[in-house]
Amino acid sequence: MSARLAGREAYRGVGQLEDPPTDASFFTRRHINYPPFTSARPPKELRGGHSAGVRALAWNATGDVLMSCGSDQLVRAWHPEKSTEVRSTTEFAGHLGQISAIACHPTNPHLFATGGIDKSVRLWDLRVSTATKVVSTPGSNINLAYHPEGRYLAVGDKSETVSLVNADQGTFLHKIKDGSLNREEINELAWSPDGTMLLLPMGSGTIGFLGAPHTPDAHAEAATGPHGLHPSWHCIMHHQAHPAAIFCIKWDPTKRVVATAAADSTVAIWDASIWDCHHIFSDFKFPARSIDFSCDGEWLAVGGEDSHLSLIPRILPMLALVLLPLARRPLRPPYGSIAYPNRLHVHVNHVTMTRCCRIMSASRTELIAWVNELLALNYTKVEQCGNGAAYAQIIDSIYGNVPMSRINFGARHEYESLTNYKVLQNVFNKNRISKPIPVDRLVRCKMQDNLEFLQWIKRFWDLNYTGEGLYDPEARRAGQPGNPADTPMRRPASGNGGARPRPSSAAPRPSTAGPRPSAVRPRPSTASQPVRSAPVSSAGPRRMSVAPRGVRGPSAAAISNETIQQLSAEIDEMKLSVDSLERERDFYFGKLRDVEVLIQERLGELVQLTDEGEEINDPNGASEVETLKQIQGVLYKTEEGFELPDAAEAEPEPLDDTETF
Repeated sequence: MSARLAGREAYRGVGQLEDPPTDASFFTRRHINYPPFTSARPPKELRGGHSAGVRALAWNATGDVLMSCGSDQLVRAWHPEKSTEVRSTTEFAGHLGQISAIACHPTNPHLFATGGIDKSVRLWDLRVSTATKVVSTPGSNINLAYHPEGRYLAVGDKSETVSLVNADQGTFLHKIKDGSLNREEINELAWSPDGTMLLLPMGSGTIGFLGAPHTPDAHAEAATGPHGLHPSWHCIMHHQAHPAAIFCIKWDPTKRVVATAAADSTVAIWDASIWDCHHIFSDFKFPARSIDFSCDGEWLAVGGEDSHLSLIPRILPMLALVLLPLARRPLRPPYGSIAYPNRLHVHVNHVTMTRCCRIMSASRTELIAWVNELLALNYTKVEQCGNGAAYAQIIDSIYGNVPMSRINFGARHEYESLTNYKVLQNVFNKNRISKPIPVDRLVRCKMQDNLEFLQWIKRFWDLNYTGEGLYDPEARRAGQPGNPADTPMRRPASGNGGARPRPSSAAPRPSTAGPRPSAVRPRPSTASQPVRSAPVSSAGPRRMSVAPRGVRGPSAAAISNETIQQLSAEIDEMKLSVDSLERERDFYFGKLRDVEVLIQERLGELVQLTDEGEEINDPNGASEVETLKQIQGVLYKTEEGFELPDAAEAEPEPLDDTETF
């Protein structure tokens, strides 16, 4: 009784969190290094694996394979440590409807199970592309939980029925709770670490503790007992944990505490032995939809409809360390699923950032708009960030220790840009940022290289920008204007109206087309003038001429300079050709991206329509989904590379004025 009273008193103290300085001093007083969350690595993005929403995530027993399932009726196995590309994943298909739940075997790293709205549970092996067992269930499944020994599976469906499946033999055993007799809402399933109890978080805010039989296989389907329970199962107790519906429940792997998240936007930490509430966190604006413990039980990750992901340390339950503070732009909540790996070999803040799978993307338009808003610039394309000035000032907006007087926003040549990158590298070292800067690729001002680095720096800014004070970008760069018209590493065109320069006109020599004087300096009309007007060979001038009075003959330095200018003109022409190819590539890539977005939106609409029912009843809708998936498959195949057709086969279409740079 005293334990229950203590739990209620703890609940009355909702929201009593320590101030951040006290949180930091807690580590200092106990001689514990405060986690360097400001240097946390950005999350890895696993994109393109599902054409519709991702419903659930799960790590295998060894923590090296991440399983994802979604509304597109597919399961995908990722290997994030090796690659984040879709072509490196393994796809599993077989369900006839949305896959709402996935669970991995607790000891065997190759086995996992999925549950879908097609009233089936499928058992899989990573080494086989098809399901090894298919088990029919009474309803549309939304919850799965493996027994700690991996022999049984608890299955929950939309009708609030909980069933038991033999995972070894792939057979349906019996209904643990009949939803037709007891309609109490059940949102998740959790076995106790020893497998003797099954916990049911309910819509009334209570947790039902069901005692499991010692030999579930011996009890076939039989008449249900009180409260819709199977006779072999018994209710141990009902514990009132929250005043609202409980959405999530997780048992600490070390058997010490249990975490619950409810519709009242709180997360509670309970003592697993006496069910005394240690603490309740109420700093959430919206209810948490997914929680998970680390493999050592020291950290609890919490995510939901809030715009950040929270990490709660078990050693100090009054701390709620927010790892993704956002000052300007939310990370598109909700977090539908959070999954910790079953091993921990890097620092905890790195684990949280790299293991909690999340799908994110930022287009070039969004990135340029963000850079212009943050730095008060007028950039029009990501290539203009190639001189490094914008990257340096973005870091300055976070730390404020970049020597902006040494940053040259007007850098247009490689040697000028290298100075900016040297300053940026020194700032990275000073702030202990381990990200390598690909200077040799960025200074070339190529779209793809700068887009990837700008995407990384945007995520890094989201993770570390505190939003304290008002950042004045113009004052920090001492009035240096960022001129978007002068793209870095692009030589200015000659005054011929934008036409490509000709190599023969690059040297400061008079033209042979007419009596136009030289642009460098006037020369007297002598007998040597016709020799001067002769065409210059690619190997350089080899002629000798009679020098006029008071003028010495051409020196070796003059000849060398003329050759350099001629080669530079040829390089300019080749660069313009490359720019034209890049513009054409970007043009078609944008068109393909628009088609892909339209297909994804249409698939989302069809999936939402079919998700309202348990089965797909509209044959026209099913055929449309199949057609859209075939088109999407063609688009994904073409993303690996793009080759222009031969000039003899097809002439490229002229670019629209709105698509060129």
